[in-house]
Amino acid sequence: LRYVMMPSMIRALYSLYADAFLNHMVLAAGELERTPQGGEPRKISPREQAEMFNIYAAHTRTLAAIFRACVADREIGRHMLAYWDAEKATLDADLVFQEAQEARELAQAGGSGDPSGARADADKAGAAYRDAVIKRENARSALISVLRGHPGVRGLGDDQMLYAVAWVQRRLQDTPNALNAMDAI
Repeated sequence: LRYVMMPSMIRALYSLYADAFLNHMVLAAGELERTPQGGEPRKISPREQAEMFNIYAAHTRTLAAIFRACVADREIGRHMLAYWDAEKATLDADLVFQEAQEARELAQAGGSGDPSGARADADKAGAAYRDAVIKRENARSALISVLRGHPGVRGLGDDQMLYAVAWVQRRLQDTPNALNAMDAI
């Protein structure tokens, strides 16, 4: 799909599919049913459809703001990479901690190893894991803080923003021309 991540292709896809996509959304919305509490199923009203589209539009505008922020502020990409590195370090530290815990339990149960040495190793691995979690959360907070400094990105929760930025960052890593494509979106 790398060919899609070119500004000209993004614009062409938009011109080909945007109207059809929106028309399909309107038709599908006309078929949606809801069941009020204690009531019978019914199609959603035009007012409810309008409200649904307003919610979708708000989310779409927020995603567009995140895309614009990622294009305009390369610091976001650096923060995302730092977060990914910290997340990997946390997973690695967790694995070491789990292995140390198993070794401690085995030593305490009379298996192989010195119980006091195994306990010290588990305590050390636990502290390293705690420090890795703190670093990961600090990296996450720094990324969220940079994002929230851009107009229009406040409409999503932190996890949704991280997901959107991660999506953008993966595209930027995979395709050299993706930054221009993101700008075209």
